[in-house]
Amino acid sequence: MPLFQQDPQAQSTVVGDRVVLLHRLTQTTIIINPTGSRLWELLAEPHSVADLAAALQEIHEGLTPERAGVDATAFLDSLLAQGLLIRHG
Repeated sequence: MPLFQQDPQAQSTVVGDRVVLLHRLTQTTIIINPTGSRLWELLAEPHSVADLAAALQEIHEGLTPERAGVDATAFLDSLLAQGLLIRHG
């Protein structure tokens, strides 16, 4: 099972309830919403899709495991595409 974590070249700044991410080498910048910001915090350490899906279910009561998995995967795919995450395994 692959694990994901923040790329060391990704710099984050909290602005209100959101996180602004900047990749130092590519200068890619994105702003993530409060839910994404919580997941970003978790990604300071390696985590699996299942870990993030479980966190989403804790944040959003009533979210099905299937939907949480889809949302966690989409979040990770977006950050991976922008070079903001490292994939292990």
